Amino acid sequence: MERTETKSTQIQAMKRVMIVDDMESSRNVILRYFRGDFEFLIPKSEPEVMQQFKDKKPDAILLDRMLWNGRHGDDFIEAFRKENPKIIIVMVSGSPERQESLLQKGADAFFGKPVDLSRLRNYLKSKGLLSGK
Repeated sequence: MERTETKSTQIQAMKRVMIVDDMESSRNVILRYFRGDFEFLIPKSEPEVMQQFKDKKPDAILLDRMLWNGRHGDDFIEAFRKENPKIIIVMVSGSPERQESLLQKGADAFFGKPVDLSRLRNYLKSKGLLSGK
């Protein structure tokens, strides 16, 4: 019984990270690397993004720039900030020339694709989303 309670406590303490990326392969790389570190939210369509954001209240968002139907991830930044000004938004893009404009729009950090997962881990740790490891 005590062991179950400990596991339950660990799950409750796990931070929620939403991955907003229309490419399953990109999502899977992050999911595999951070397995066991976070509770992940994975919207699979544009309508699910804000619904999951409002319902599940993630601690951070990994947001691709190019999404479904030509929509840009940066279009969501203002809405995310309005709902939760403290949300950590990490933009992920294959267009490094967009870094400055994405940060000006309100992203907290920018990572080019392919994402340096070790660097991303260190960033998330610096924001208090990961312990030790």
